Amino acid sequence: MAKQKNSQVKELLKPENKSEIWTISNILTSIRILLLPVIVYFFLQNSRRSQNIAFALMILAALTDLSDGFLARKLNQKTNLGKVLDPIADKLGLFTIGLLLVIYRDMPVWLLVIIVIRDLFYAIYGYSLLRRGVVPEARLAGKLTTTSLALTFLFYLLKLRIIGSIFLYISTALIIISVYDYSRRFFNARKGLGWR
Repeated sequence: MAKQKNSQVKELLKPENKSEIWTISNILTSIRILLLPVIVYFFLQNSRRSQNIAFALMILAALTDLSDGFLARKLNQKTNLGKVLDPIADKLGLFTIGLLLVIYRDMPVWLLVIIVIRDLFYAIYGYSLLRRGVVPEARLAGKLTTTSLALTFLFYLLKLRIIGSIFLYISTALIIISVYDYSRRFFNARKGLGWR
C-alpha cells in the first residue's frame, strides 16, 4: 500500500515532457536554490565588499521569488513540479540565511526555531496531501510571510536592529496566520474539498 502511494506521488510530480521542467518560473526557482551556497560563501568573507555582494545576491534571490509565481501564472506555465519546487526553495533559503543571521547578526534564535517547526509541519502534511493526489499550492498568506521574513533578514544583515525587530514580530504574526490558513486548507483537502 505504501509503495503504491509513493508511486502515485512520483507520478503526480512527473513532468509530461521536458518543456514542463524548463519553464521560466522553474528555472528562476532553481537559480534561487543555486544562489544559496554563493551567498553563504560571500557572507562568511570578512570584508565589506563581500558583505555587499552577499546582500546583492540576497536581493536577486528575493526578486526571483517574487517573479517566478507571477510568470508561471502570466505565461500559463503552472506545473505540479513548480508548486513543490518553489516552497522547497523558500524553506532552504529561509533556514540557511536565518542560521547565518542567528550566528553572526544576533537575530533571535526563537524565530528560526518557529520557522523550522512550521516547515516540518508543512513537509509532513504536504507529503500526506501528495499521497492523496492533491498538490499544495502557495497562497497569499504564505507569500506575504516569506516576503516579510526576507525583509527581516535583510534588516538584520544591514544591522538595522530597530526596524529589523519590528519586522521580526510582523513576520511572527504572519507565520501564525499562514499556518492557520494552511491547516484550514489541509483539512478541506482531507475532506475531498480540494486545496481551498
